[in-house]
Amino acid sequence: MLNHGISTGALFLCVGMLYDRRHTHLISEFGGLASPMPVSGGAVPVFRAFASAGLPMLNGFVGEFLILAGTFQKKRGVGLPGAARSA
Repeated sequence: MLNHGISTGALFLCVGMLYDRRHTHLISEFGGLASPMPVSGGAVPVFRAFASAGLPMLNGFVGEFLILAGTFQKKRGVGLPGAARSA
């Protein structure tokens, strides 16, 4: 939950930054973000969205993996390799 809060908060900060720069919420009035904000407009929000989705090597992956491992262990009765078994 901590990682989800961090990555979701970062996405909301991106939206706030975009609004502060353009003073509009309408995407059609942005006129492109690549020229005025090349890194902030493209790479950073995509990276943060990937972290929120739980891709490997990003902050949401550990929580997503543990949720899936616990689900498979509960439904099948067999744990994933390396997963802790409960008594």
